[in-house]
Amino acid sequence: MPPSPEPRVLIIGAGVTGLLMAQSLRKLGIAFTVFERDVSLDARSRDWNFILHWARPALESCLPDDLTVDIIREKAATDDHIPTKDEYLPMFNLFTGEVMAKFPAPFSMRLQKQKLREVLSQGLDIKFGKRLANVVTDGFKVTATFEDGLEEEGQLLIGTDGAHSKVRDFLLNPERASVKYSQIVASRVLTTLPAEVARQLVALHPRNIVGYDPRGLSLWISTQDSRDADPSKWTFIIAQSYIPGSMTSERNELLQDELNYSVEEEIVRAMKLRALPFSGPFKIICDSIPLDAQASYNRVGAWVTEEWDNRNGTVTLAGDAAHPMTFHRGQGLNNAIQDVATLVSALKQHPPGQSGFRDALKIYEQEVWVRGREAVISSNENTEALMSTEHFTESVLFRRGLNKENV
Repeated sequence: MPPSPEPRVLIIGAGVTGLLMAQSLRKLGIAFTVFERDVSLDARSRDWNFILHWARPALESCLPDDLTVDIIREKAATDDHIPTKDEYLPMFNLFTGEVMAKFPAPFSMRLQKQKLREVLSQGLDIKFGKRLANVVTDGFKVTATFEDGLEEEGQLLIGTDGAHSKVRDFLLNPERASVKYSQIVASRVLTTLPAEVARQLVALHPRNIVGYDPRGLSLWISTQDSRDADPSKWTFIIAQSYIPGSMTSERNELLQDELNYSVEEEIVRAMKLRALPFSGPFKIICDSIPLDAQASYNRVGAWVTEEWDNRNGTVTLAGDAAHPMTFHRGQGLNNAIQDVATLVSALKQHPPGQSGFRDALKIYEQEVWVRGREAVISSNENTEALMSTEHFTESVLFRRGLNKENV
């Protein structure tokens, strides 16, 4: 057996999972480098937010002493609110305006993705502009080659490179590793609203709302940033999910598949049309979206977690690379944090030594494979049920709320 080199971890991807993984390794005193394909953390204009709920204790266990959950809240939360045990996610009937349910989410908070990345990046070794080209391992060391010709060696490579992970492609082959898309689509905007409409929205709930449309449409609204004194400068994420052509009252030809969804203005126009039957506040909110709002349209997809060969403990996955799931129950960030916490715990039990990271990964992957698979499957079932006029109340969200999967 070759002599055991000083343990070093290569982290592929500087998303939230990769950065939190790096902070955890810094806490444990394990050498690492993060490689990010973009040229900077803010290279992409698109932003969104997450809900942190059941994984808050796990997050606390991952952070080094100089970075706390309170610091994260102060710098990355969507508002100045200090969360309490009474937090909840409300569900509204979009036609009647009535509150259908309040899902408990004690001590939950909404975090802006870009600001969270900025906070988590402090003190880390990050190499930008590094697009992964190839991974080679002999079972003792792993080499990552990047498109610019750079080669880096370590004893463990962790793919935290998102839903379309190249590391997952390497472990399983691209066909097995590919995201599978459903017939459900999501139209989303990141937008401001007129001051009075913004006030009306946060009066319904200051951070997040889910809405049920009996035609088979789900509405998601979350506050992106409401710290400014001027409500007209507050920003929101508004998303409509549905199966194209399936809504029973859909009659307008502009809502059919012929619409050019590559044009942001047409995405917004279609969202306004779908909201015509909504009750007062929700119709007003959607109708107030400016036509020049930043908009996107995409099919909803996921990859059901399956076991991978970690090449004698030299390559593994975490976060969306390990379990990309639909967003309609807010489980993605929380499962990613749990991944990091599970690996931290495993490394405390089995610090890297003569056997490298193999013993720790055995514990880590057994937990992630089971939890990740269940989380993806239940998220898929939940998304499909939310689009159904007959099975809506059977959705996982309606039955179990935001709670962690029991695995």
